[in-house]
Amino acid sequence: MLRAASRQLERAEIYMAAVAFMDLDDREAQRAVGRLRTDLESLRRYLDEQRGAIRT
Repeated sequence: MLRAASRQLERAEIYMAAVAFMDLDDREAQRAVGRLRTDLESLRRYLDEQRGAIRT
C-alpha cells in the first residue's frame, strides 16, 4: 500500500512541477501551488518514514 501511495505522490509531484513552471500571473494561484508543493514534500517524508519503520 505504501508503494502505491508513493507512486501516486510521484505523479502528483510531476503534475505540480508542471503547474509551477507555468506563468500563472496570479499571486493566489502561485501561493496555492507553493503550499501544495510543501504538502507533497511533507507527505513524501512521512511515507519514507513509514517505509523505514516497517523495514525495522
